Amino acid sequence: MVVTILSAVAQAERRRILERTNEGRQEAKLKGIKFGRRRTVDRNVVLTLHQKG
Repeated sequence: MVVTILSAVAQAERRRILERTNEGRQEAKLKGIKFGRRRTVDRNVVLTLHQKG
């Protein structure tokens, strides 16, 4: 019975964490913050090299 209660509390906490995380991501996107890695290759360089063959 104790394990069941602890499991339910853990699941509820996990849901709350996910909600807060998603809210923070939405706010960041509205502010224009970009996600992910920065590009390491310049697109113009790639296109120039491709045109040269």
